[in-house]
Amino acid sequence: MLDLTSLSKAQLIELVRLALSRGTLLDADIAGARRHALRAACGLFGGIRPFVRQARQSGFDVDASNLSRWLSGHAALSTAKVDQLLVALGLPDMQPRGDIVHVWRPHHSRPCDLAAAFSLYFQAGASVALVHASKTRGPSLHAVHDGRTCALITIGQALCLPDGLKDGPRLRIADPERWLSGKVSVEAFKAAWGEQAEPAAPSLEDILAALQDGEGVSQAVQRLWGEKP
Repeated sequence: MLDLTSLSKAQLIELVRLALSRGTLLDADIAGARRHALRAACGLFGGIRPFVRQARQSGFDVDASNLSRWLSGHAALSTAKVDQLLVALGLPDMQPRGDIVHVWRPHHSRPCDLAAAFSLYFQAGASVALVHASKTRGPSLHAVHDGRTCALITIGQALCLPDGLKDGPRLRIADPERWLSGKVSVEAFKAAWGEQAEPAAPSLEDILAALQDGEGVSQAVQRLWGEKP
């Protein structure tokens, strides 16, 4: 199911135009570079097998070898399983969830293409801030944020964050243990960055109701976001 809260106003406008022009939302074929990026996203959770073990908690029950084959380009998963995979990765409909804090712990000794993985969650770049640095040359905890998507990633010395990330503030937090455990709300995450909570995105039903009242697509989305058209 499409997570409308993860869409920007521009994406909502395009979504409604597609729905009006074609009568349905389109399922894009996930192939090539996208599957490579999804394999890299599994690496954020420690690799395919650790990811599969964690994903079972969200209802994604699939054999790790079949997932690996699908990520390599084979038709090893059904459409329903692919949908479950994206949900387990926090990427429903290939859009990063903005209502959770993504928590990633790549394995320090397994190759992980962080740049490819980050391209799925932070499509327009992001800022990174140090949350906790180990005093014993162990892994450090970083927060990554692009204004909507929030993530915590534990980085060992064998891994480097992708180039191009902007330096964010050094986060001052009162409860580092909670952050290290990954049990941080979006509100607490954004508060640490000094941000105000974002307004909730209007639902597709809200937009279509406004369209029935005679408003244009852009005007309907802007009004429902609380802005003047």
